[in-house]
Amino acid sequence: MSRGRCRHRRLVGFVLAGFVVARGEPAAGGRLTDFSQEEFRTLPRLCLAQQFINEELESPVVPESERKQLSESLGHSFTHYHHYCWALLYMRRAAKPGGDKFDYHRAVDNLNYVIRNADPSFALLPEVYFQKGNVLGGLGDREAAVSEYQNALRAGADYTPARAALVQLYLDLGDVEAARAALEEGLKHDPSSKTLAEKKSALAERGKERR
Repeated sequence: MSRGRCRHRRLVGFVLAGFVVARGEPAAGGRLTDFSQEEFRTLPRLCLAQQFINEELESPVVPESERKQLSESLGHSFTHYHHYCWALLYMRRAAKPGGDKFDYHRAVDNLNYVIRNADPSFALLPEVYFQKGNVLGGLGDREAAVSEYQNALRAGADYTPARAALVQLYLDLGDVEAARAALEEGLKHDPSSKTLAEKKSALAERGKERR
């Protein structure tokens, strides 16, 4: 087989990775994934209210009236949110002892799907970028993680989890000034945050160490 053909096959496989079930196995009974009912029920309530996740469940967890209300308030972008929920489950599979680490890449693929298809004003988008930053940071790509945390803050400047993660990542990278700037900006949006207060203490300790 030619080099170009091999490259094409690898590329197609990578593109499809986010849209197939784990390890390429077919799901039973016409379901979209091979995630178990136990796995699904560990998801956040917003996921359990999402249409395609709800259809994977043997019985609804969230009442129909609540599902309808959430769908109406979050808008059309919520239609794509099940990919975020799948990403969470792939991340959990990968993190288990002996888990398939490629599930982290499947998680990223699914997060990218939401980012590509959701409206920029989608209220849940900061969390999607945040989780992508977490995965990339865990895979050792800290620069990419910084970029995703920054994307989360562009989508929602008051999204404190991304701000705290960004401060910590800058500290881990030894960039104290960047950490301080990120922290100060975060405190403007959320001055009573306990998480940011902890980061402020860590930053102060780092400053003492440098003297």
